Amino acid sequence: MHFESVVVDAPPLEWERLLGGRVTVAHADPADQRFRPLGPGGVNATALSTGPATVRHTPVPGTGIVDFWYVAEGSVLAVQDGRSIAAQAGDLVSTDRNQALKLRFTRPSTKALHVPLTVRRLGLTPVEARAVAGRRWTRDKGPATLLLSVLGGLAASIDECDDAAFQPFAHHLTDLIACAAAEAARSHGGDREVRTAMLKRIQGYAKLHLDDPSLDLASLARQHGVSVRYVQKLFQEHGLSPTKWIRRERLSRCLADLQDPHKSGVSVAMIGRCWGFLTPSYFTRAFRQEYGLTPRQIRAATQPEGAR
Repeated sequence: MHFESVVVDAPPLEWERLLGGRVTVAHADPADQRFRPLGPGGVNATALSTGPATVRHTPVPGTGIVDFWYVAEGSVLAVQDGRSIAAQAGDLVSTDRNQALKLRFTRPSTKALHVPLTVRRLGLTPVEARAVAGRRWTRDKGPATLLLSVLGGLAASIDECDDAAFQPFAHHLTDLIACAAAEAARSHGGDREVRTAMLKRIQGYAKLHLDDPSLDLASLARQHGVSVRYVQKLFQEHGLSPTKWIRRERLSRCLADLQDPHKSGVSVAMIGRCWGFLTPSYFTRAFRQEYGLTPRQIRAATQPEGAR
């Protein structure tokens, strides 16, 4: 992969052509930044070569593109959505164009192939596309193994491949990427079912122990033999915070008791304590934040006057 035919330009401009949005490039020698578009054919693939550099991309929302980076020589560290993905020669990395991205090239020379594909071309839903992005592809089994072999062969013969030769091949390459992406999405779907089942078990356990003041994120992780971070991720996949979810569940039990005329003789402070709120002032503050009224105001508004 010698890049005999290359396009050299100001690095930020060339990277912006590659990724869209806004791009900043730091610690880079412009002479080390080389880009070669691989011609038309429905695929805006690019062969690129770079020395040490840090590339930061700020996306344009709603792009709907997954970027595939095949590392032919050297290495790259892709950082996106709090995850760091290290790729060496022979690896493939996929990233989400809709999310901020940082690429770090530390070797004296790194050569890569960049193939961007729309979610529609991949035949994926937006949720499936997010699952496919943010990962390192290896030669384990199935379509991914064939894809990496094909990309390796393309990288090795890139200088003998002109635009006319690449154009018909591009369609087959995108079909192969789409096939590998579909397989990855199916695999992730199975993993997602396992995680959803685990989340339901954790939530079921928590609902049975809401009256325990020691119930918190750490105790849930300990009880189920997983890490705190794993529990956080389970909740985050459903747009939830475990701490907020526990507090909200407790508050809903408090609300039901405050509205129950059979518990009108139980003090507000005791109701809060029964559901894990040991400090009356914190209970009142959290309740008001959730429902817009204090516990006493809720009780006064929902119970008959003689029961207050």
